[in-house]
Amino acid sequence: MAAIIYISAILPSLAWLIFYLRKDEEPEPKRMILKVFLLGALFALPALFFQDFFNQILFPLWGEPLFLWQIISLTIFSTFFVVAFSEELMKYMAMVAGALRTSDMDEPVDLIIYMITAAMGFAAFENMLLFSYHPELYPSNLLVITVARFLSATFLHALASGIVGYFLVVAFCSSKKILIPIGILTATFLHGFYNLIVPMINEIFFFLILVSFLLILALLLSFSIRKAKELESICKMKG
Repeated sequence: MAAIIYISAILPSLAWLIFYLRKDEEPEPKRMILKVFLLGALFALPALFFQDFFNQILFPLWGEPLFLWQIISLTIFSTFFVVAFSEELMKYMAMVAGALRTSDMDEPVDLIIYMITAAMGFAAFENMLLFSYHPELYPSNLLVITVARFLSATFLHALASGIVGYFLVVAFCSSKKILIPIGILTATFLHGFYNLIVPMINEIFFFLILVSFLLILALLLSFSIRKAKELESICKMKG
């Protein structure tokens, strides 16, 4: 049963990875895809340690009487900085460590592809932890949870990191390196917004907002991939 659970945890990431790899007319070497995927999973550990460190600090505060502004401030700090920023930064670092300065990074769209690959490794590790922490949910709900992760959290990771990838494309092709942190912060905002909405999706209004949000991001990423393919080279990033 444990093997089935872990396979189910990885399947959402593999499905989205295969989907986006097919967007690249010149497929990346399998060894590179595996390398960056595994690095994405490995770099999930620093993010988790970072989150655990801050949660140890923040948790006692939630037990204190708080003003509304304090609740809002803690929620924003935890959601956007502790969780979203740490995860988006680590996915970016995994791509940098595994692919950025390699000879296989030879066309603009590769930046997007490798960012998504790192994100899917990260999401696979995240799903494995989630599935292993809640064994009481299985086996009856295994399929439901796997599909839910495929359509929501794993999809969000792919979309947010893919958008970072497009910012990298523009940054390297225009030599405007300031776009790199802007891309990571943009992904952080999108990721944080998703995290704020998810707990409320039992209400139809927020469910529709979430679905619309993911669809809009999917369209933006599709547009970004098309634009990246129109660029001839990323030779400037080699300098």
